[in-house]
Amino acid sequence: MKTAICKKCGEEKVLTSEFWHKRKETKYGFRRDCKVCVLEEKKEYYKKNCDVIIIKNKKYRKNKNKNKVKRKDYYIKNNGKVTSAICKICGEIKILTEEFWYKAKTCKHGFSGSCKVCTNERQSNNSRKTKKERAIKSKEHYENNKDRILIKQNKYLNSPSKFKPYKHKLFADEIKKSSDGLLLVRCKNSNCNKQFIPINNQVRQRIQAINGNIPGESHFYCCDECKKSCVLYRTQVKTLIKQDELNAGVYKDHIHEGFYTQSQLSIWSEEVKRQHNFICEICGQTNDLTAHHIKPKSEYPEEALDPSNGICLCKNCHYQYGHSQNGCKTGQLRKCKV
Repeated sequence: MKTAICKKCGEEKVLTSEFWHKRKETKYGFRRDCKVCVLEEKKEYYKKNCDVIIIKNKKYRKNKNKNKVKRKDYYIKNNGKVTSAICKICGEIKILTEEFWYKAKTCKHGFSGSCKVCTNERQSNNSRKTKKERAIKSKEHYENNKDRILIKQNKYLNSPSKFKPYKHKLFADEIKKSSDGLLLVRCKNSNCNKQFIPINNQVRQRIQAINGNIPGESHFYCCDECKKSCVLYRTQVKTLIKQDELNAGVYKDHIHEGFYTQSQLSIWSEEVKRQHNFICEICGQTNDLTAHHIKPKSEYPEEALDPSNGICLCKNCHYQYGHSQNGCKTGQLRKCKV
């Protein structure tokens, strides 16, 4: 027989309905606190909130009796045919459709006993009260059991990952299912290319990289040596896209190599401004000046450092007459010859 330790009292008991309440959400189908502890908790809650509970029960009984009388009269008038229902809380008669009621399979007519308006109000009132209480309880629980929680987290992150929880979050071509139900992946390093079972921490990092929460690429690697030697690790997505375009001959990014450098361009811009007396050639402004290439340097890199190929413009004119026209932007000029 399987046994479990109670979360509150710490006693070890057999996993049966004699000692534990059932709960489908948990691993073994039972609650983590035993029946004795649950009863004690309920008694303590009743002692603290005794007056409030009595008032609520009285209100509920009154409304229940009123609604019973209304329902009897309604069914007598409609000869037993049910096309609408009376809300338990507000007592209003509403048509049995999804506009006014939430669906509930357990109920007789397939809809819940209270209308949508009443259920929403009740949920909002409960959530306002319980949010603060939950936050305070969670903080206290973390402070009291900090060491135990950190040990559990580390144990989970370093344990082998299962296939089922991650199958919809990763790409289908990079994962496989092992005979034990674990996740199988292949090392991204082209020199290794070995199959292995990753730990949960590696899978989480890969998912964050796919969603764009981590800067750069993060794939699966069997060891640290493969990770360090791989070219793709931590490279930005933009650089990979540019490299693909360069290989296809679409994006001419490195055409300037051997013609000019960034320091040479800064000297060229100062020379162009000096030749034009530090005045904008269009509007005559003397502030926020830049040097603009008459022939774009992406198309004519050999003339990029020629002062006669430059003109002095202010920032507004530089954008308006130099780069805002459709088809004449620097990025568009780069891609115009495919």
